[in-house]
Amino acid sequence: RDFECSKVQNVTDLPQLADCDLTVILAPFDSPSTIPDFRALVDRYEIPSGFVLERLQGVTHSFGASLARDGSQAVWMHFLCTASSPDAENAEWLKSAAVLKWSTPTANRQTPNNQDKRHANGPVTLICFRPVEGICERIFHLAQESNWGDVLQDPYLLLDMVYESWCLRLDESAWKTNNLCQNIEKDTFKGTRDLDASFPGPSVVDLYYVHTIAKNAIFMLEAVDATLRSLDAAIAHHQELSYTLSPPQQN
Repeated sequence: RDFECSKVQNVTDLPQLADCDLTVILAPFDSPSTIPDFRALVDRYEIPSGFVLERLQGVTHSFGASLARDGSQAVWMHFLCTASSPDAENAEWLKSAAVLKWSTPTANRQTPNNQDKRHANGPVTLICFRPVEGICERIFHLAQESNWGDVLQDPYLLLDMVYESWCLRLDESAWKTNNLCQNIEKDTFKGTRDLDASFPGPSVVDLYYVHTIAKNAIFMLEAVDATLRSLDAAIAHHQELSYTLSPPQQN
């Protein structure tokens, strides 16, 4: 098998939708402001309009699916969460998204060697917009594995990588926020114990800073809840496909 990894500057340099069995594209934020030829990317890979509209409407979390006229499937999701930072007031918002497209076997097409190709028979295309740290390493590791073709049988294996990488990023932000809270507690206890002129810290608690940290923590909880809801929707859709595309039972 051939494996190719390259950096491109223009959408026209990307492979066509059906040129490869598996295509993975790591792209900037899904917006014309970061991808000047974003419309060309949408047209080239037939990205569903529902995905594009969600970004225009400022949707924070989602899971969507669509079935094209040619029988090809597409699913997509958007993620959003605050990144933990000592500068809580100016904390970065983590935004990521992904689109997965694949073809499904037709009713009159026979799979070789009686294999059960329940979900796809190629090509499979995954586009990650502003991918979180870790997804790139997972993709490169997959390309080196002898069983990489499993994702052609069940493209949802790629979504497993997307969700896992995002959840690890949420976990990292949560632990960093916890560490910030611990430092606030230590400073507060020390200030209470050493209420004299020699104490270098502030004499009172910075309630605004504490409030901002707490607010960002609430945003993280909302992000976790929304991610779990998105994951539940993805699992339900996967089960539905497994049921509808399973071959009939032999009597």
